[in-house]
Amino acid sequence: MHPSPEHTTEVMRGIVGTVFPILGAVTSWQEHLEWGLRIASLVVGILVGLLTLWSLIRKRSD
Repeated sequence: MHPSPEHTTEVMRGIVGTVFPILGAVTSWQEHLEWGLRIASLVVGILVGLLTLWSLIRKRSD
């Protein structure tokens, strides 16, 4: 049994009504999200570097 065109239209309106406000919020917060991602990336890079250095120092002392 196929859904009626009216049902399909209502589903599409629901999807559009949900997705577009989320996209609007993401767009307005894009600068803040980018800043947060850059800081998170920097922190992860520093942690990886420190863990690598610690691993090298541990291997040399064994």
